[in-house]
Amino acid sequence: MARRPLDLVVLVAALGALLLAWGHAFARTADDPAARLRADGRLPPRRIVLAKDPQGGMSSQAQLPDGVSIDPVTGALVGLALEAEPGVTPLPWEVLRAYEVQPGLVGMPEDIRELDGQQVVMLGFLQPEYDYEDIARFTLVESHWSCCYGVPAGLNGSVYVQLAPKAPRLHLTVQPVRVKGTFRVREQKEGRIVFSVYALEDAQGQILGW
Repeated sequence: MARRPLDLVVLVAALGALLLAWGHAFARTADDPAARLRADGRLPPRRIVLAKDPQGGMSSQAQLPDGVSIDPVTGALVGLALEAEPGVTPLPWEVLRAYEVQPGLVGMPEDIRELDGQQVVMLGFLQPEYDYEDIARFTLVESHWSCCYGVPAGLNGSVYVQLAPKAPRLHLTVQPVRVKGTFRVREQKEGRIVFSVYALEDAQGQILGW
């Protein structure tokens, strides 16, 4: 049976709509870092997190004070310093990133190993396991793209956190998080898969808002 003219018109219209949608998506990548990551194929097709903002609303953007920003490429916090406390070591992500994790933690620098068992404080973003409220366990990640846009953080860009039994629980947030606890260096596995080499135990977490 010959194709009717109406069928051809519908087909052309559908193709036109598809091309138009692709054009809009391509244009958005110019100003949207997360969209650029998606276009580069480095961002898995996961949802964007909507979380409570400091005013109690829902947002996918962190609210930051003047002078503090999120690096558009790495997603890391820029301009927010760790405050020193007696008996607590500020631990910047640069220290952990300096070591490319190897099986069995071969070649790990001594300055990282010596932190095992010490009280440290870190800044980062909260990546939940399953819960969005009353969170007691989560992964602290360096990059905003990891917590909220699904970019893998890597073993040297993440720290597994277990809050202390009496510590206030947290909720899902896109705001920076300050975490203090006992630092541990060890491989943690699910089956044969290593999911963490750094951990903070007996920790206290604080969602930062301005």
